[in-house]
Amino acid sequence: QTDDVEYLFPFGWKELEGIAHRGNYDLTQHTKYSGKDLAVYDEETKTSYTPDVVECSVGCDRLLLTLLFDNYREDIVEGETRT
Repeated sequence: QTDDVEYLFPFGWKELEGIAHRGNYDLTQHTKYSGKDLAVYDEETKTSYTPDVVECSVGCDRLLLTLLFDNYREDIVEGETRT
């Protein structure tokens, strides 16, 4: 499953971050083709398992842009516009 975090920019809604629940598919495929076991051993249950992966992707440029948009203000002080 994939979900997006969106932000209402002055120019419309755009994706800010993508969050994907990848299951254990990626690690299983890496194990299959690399020959290296990527399973995790649980000492408590004495079993091994391949963990699920949740991939978060956020760009620094869009994140910085949202901070600038959210904090941009113009005030008029004594007839002068200040940013």
